[in-house]
Amino acid sequence: MKKKRIELLGCQPLTSAELLSCNGGDTPGQGTSFANDLAYYVSYGLFWTIDMVRAFGAGAAKGQKLRFQA
Repeated sequence: MKKKRIELLGCQPLTSAELLSCNGGDTPGQGTSFANDLAYYVSYGLFWTIDMVRAFGAGAAKGQKLRFQA
């Protein structure tokens, strides 16, 4: 199967500067306000906590299932 060239589709390859700026904006602590940094860390901490609770619950449920199989 022949690959289509990206230029034929009307797209242009990104430059290295454009590729490095694909993080969605300034990183915390670099030209952002304290309130923005605080909201960033609090929201990601909340998402991390939710993921850890879900992972713990899934592991505990699997452990209980295996415990009573014998």
